[in-house]
Amino acid sequence: MVAAGCGAGNGAVEWRDAGELIVEPGPINRDVDLLFVIDNTDSIADEQQELVPAFRQMLERLERPGALPNLHVGVVSTDLGAPFEHRFCTPDGDRGVLQNQPMVAGCMAPQGRFIADVASPTGRVRNYVGRLDDTFGCIARLGIEGCPREQGLQAMKRALDGSAQENADFLRPNALLVVIIMGEDDDCSVRDPALFDPDNSALGPPLRYRCFEYGVVCKPSEQDRRSTGPRTDCRSDEQSHYLDSVASYVDFLVRLKGSRSRVVVGAIVGTGKVVVGSHLTGEPWVLPGCESIHGPAAPGIRLSEFARSFGFNGFVDSICQDGYGAGLERIADRINQLIEPPPAAIADGGLD
Repeated sequence: MVAAGCGAGNGAVEWRDAGELIVEPGPINRDVDLLFVIDNTDSIADEQQELVPAFRQMLERLERPGALPNLHVGVVSTDLGAPFEHRFCTPDGDRGVLQNQPMVAGCMAPQGRFIADVASPTGRVRNYVGRLDDTFGCIARLGIEGCPREQGLQAMKRALDGSAQENADFLRPNALLVVIIMGEDDDCSVRDPALFDPDNSALGPPLRYRCFEYGVVCKPSEQDRRSTGPRTDCRSDEQSHYLDSVASYVDFLVRLKGSRSRVVVGAIVGTGKVVVGSHLTGEPWVLPGCESIHGPAAPGIRLSEFARSFGFNGFVDSICQDGYGAGLERIADRINQLIEPPPAAIADGGLD
């Protein structure tokens, strides 16, 4: 198991595995596949809007060495549906398919399932018209009518594992893979959909608290998981019978790319203390860990753990902060460290 990660020179990444220092090689090209996994439930619309100027800041940072990387940019929702009736839930949801429909009146989506902006001997080859950040904003503001059973990690996996044939050609074998997940609630990627059955009283309250009760372990460990009060040292319950382990998604990305040095992960999630309170119905629920002008957010325990599993290549930022540009700039800086510098002959970027 990886204990820690840190940066090394020339884009290499150092890891400690069972006490052994492992140095993975640096970059081999300038290809970057960038996947955004975006919550599309409840009151997330303002946060989706905030992501657009932050993405522009990210692009500006990526251009600093002289040119943008060879970019593929895809967007997928956290909606994988649910087998039980809910007004916003279909059986399969969005299936991890890259979203390419214009979500804002008057904007233009890319000509394909994802945005492509790559260098060629004659300049940049693009499948969109206008500005790259405008095109991203056109497809990234997914709205708030997604199934409120957020399965961000599983949506990421389905987007990348080949099960969604519509996503063909997004992944390039030797590209650096960057995954950025944004959500107001924690991940609830289920291995057993029975967790979502509102009529199964044996599983406790049918609210989102089930995802916490069966997906997270905290101290005091001997405490009844439904009792109110603060929790400490919360982490994913890797032995859960209902949710897939965080480690399984980390392992998936490492197998997919063949090396941790080829994966960068960011999580824009709720932060703060974990406290179980009482809902108006009398049932337990996790109190917001932080709050902004856009609203409250529950602590993203599993999503934070997922990002931090990538050590120096993992980033966690609060969704409650004022703007996400600084966080995406840090990710851009890491990308620039990991990929090759641009040839001096290529100076055209994607923001004009």
